[in-house]
Amino acid sequence: LCDGTPFFAWGFMGAGPDERLARAGFNTVHTYIGYYIHRDKDLPAWLDHCRKLGLKAVMYCYPGEVGIHINKKKTRFTDRELERIATFVRLYRDHPALLGWYLCDEPRGRIFRDDMKRVHDVVAEADPFHPCIVLDNNGRGVAELADAGEILWVDPYPGFAKDGPPRLPLSMVGVAVDDMIRATGSRNRSYWVAPQAFNWGVWGGPKKETERAPTYTEERSMTYLSLVHGARGIVYFAWGYALKEPELAAGLLDRLGPELRGLMPYWLHGEDIPGVRVICRPSDSMIQVRVFRWKGRLLIVAVNPHPTAVTARLAIPGLPSGRLEVISEKRSIQTRQDGIEDHFSPSETHLYQTPMP
Repeated sequence: LCDGTPFFAWGFMGAGPDERLARAGFNTVHTYIGYYIHRDKDLPAWLDHCRKLGLKAVMYCYPGEVGIHINKKKTRFTDRELERIATFVRLYRDHPALLGWYLCDEPRGRIFRDDMKRVHDVVAEADPFHPCIVLDNNGRGVAELADAGEILWVDPYPGFAKDGPPRLPLSMVGVAVDDMIRATGSRNRSYWVAPQAFNWGVWGGPKKETERAPTYTEERSMTYLSLVHGARGIVYFAWGYALKEPELAAGLLDRLGPELRGLMPYWLHGEDIPGVRVICRPSDSMIQVRVFRWKGRLLIVAVNPHPTAVTARLAIPGLPSGRLEVISEKRSIQTRQDGIEDHFSPSETHLYQTPMP
């Protein structure tokens, strides 16, 4: 993004330069309310550590007392405040670990939302080489902020009932990406997703007894649903909360991180194969599929967003006959005519890869 080379953001919100993230193949950290934590005297060393580990950093562009509750008074930024923002941006714009400037987190209030365009213009003038990033919790809300960000980011959280299925269908993740793309009228943007990687009950109250974190299987499916629908970045919320969930943390660091790192060429350079046909049993189910081609190989990403089992036949144009590797499952599957048939457990994702040509 910064120097013209292809980049796919893959990381955590609320994360610092942690060696575990770098080892697992993540490439992006997001300080979230970093100014509170690091302050100016610590930020250069913090960014230096990111660079040493090969991590890019997303951080707020605001100096002083800011964070998720920025601009509580819901008033317009003063010229003095905008100048302070520009000064802060100029101070850090040349650091090689910097990926982009975070402008807002689910902003509420028309005055504040409208003012994001003013902030964007100030930041872009002070630093024309790094993108501005805006986030909201639904696709259309993000699209309303499109003039304020080069990267549009959505955080659709299904919620997960303790001893039960997701409260909202996992398919809402793909719907949020589709809404961003439709509402902006362009696929030539960088769209990110922040999948839910926390338990709503972590903050106490009644939800402590009713909520749970997503399982690793559900997290993996939210990740690949984002990719199926066109996301160019997946940065989870949030590092500290994911670490409280042993199954989820181990799955992300030991399995999903290395898996996506190994498939990164498909996200960066793969071309889409259109014309895929899907037939499911039961018939009211739908497996969501996207097929990539890179250097003669096909990667088939197939996600079951339902909390029930599904059997599906995938008919894929140009699929060669033979056996396909099912990535991360220690098995293979035989193609049948121009397709494959497989069983999907609840919320399960399968990745099929053709052999090297």
